[in-house]
Amino acid sequence: MDPTSPSNPSPLAPAIDPAECWAAVLGVRPVLSKRVETINRAQFAAVAKVPETIRRQAKALAADTIVPAALPTVDYQQMLEDTSGSWSDDEAQVAMMIRPLPDGIELAYMHLAATEFALLQKALPKAGWQTYAGTENLEPDPMAMLQFTEVFAAFDDPMGYVFGAIADGSMSRDVAKLVRQTFPTLTAAIDAEIHQAVVEKVAKTKDYVLPWRAEIGMQAWTDQPLETSPPAPPLPAPPASKADDDKIDTTDLTPAQRVEAGAK
Repeated sequence: MDPTSPSNPSPLAPAIDPAECWAAVLGVRPVLSKRVETINRAQFAAVAKVPETIRRQAKALAADTIVPAALPTVDYQQMLEDTSGSWSDDEAQVAMMIRPLPDGIELAYMHLAATEFALLQKALPKAGWQTYAGTENLEPDPMAMLQFTEVFAAFDDPMGYVFGAIADGSMSRDVAKLVRQTFPTLTAAIDAEIHQAVVEKVAKTKDYVLPWRAEIGMQAWTDQPLETSPPAPPLPAPPASKADDDKIDTTDLTPAQRVEAGAK
């Protein structure tokens, strides 16, 4: 079997924490839900294929064939309600949801889910108008909601969001940092697979480079400075003058020959 095929993760890719695999597949919606969600067979299969999915997406990124999904629609009032309480309000139903998971994963998943809840709660913009009767919640600034929607999308589908946002150059450095903080082993595997996919492309095409949008996305994803223009080409050597052409190289001449050459 071809070790570089999409169905085989790179041998250099680090192992992914199973709890991170489950969080990536289940998404963040069940964490916010007020009812106990059900884990199905398709999700078990998807978790087993997370390394393969990352490998396939990395190769698609290098081949410029990724079609990024649209950002989800977020109901602000519903999100405000879902995050207005504390993690303890959701903890019990999340614990019941993950009962079918293999032994040893529950504690790590619960910690990750609590982290996601806290980060979403902090990221959700708040806007209010103080009235005589109390505070009335208002819709926040559209740009603030867009940034929150990106955070929500990244937690709800980390693999889809990361590869899509890199591909179209829309990756937010702030969101990238949150994803790396929350999914350290998953993002390390993404880094390794992207590197491997690019190496394979360069091996086949020496002058290969990522598409320019993906290059911008990768700079944000890896928190590298943004290159605003390509490096300037080296200046051509100045043409030799006629005087230079008439000069005689005297390096290997004897003293007498040098004197004779200078006389001429």
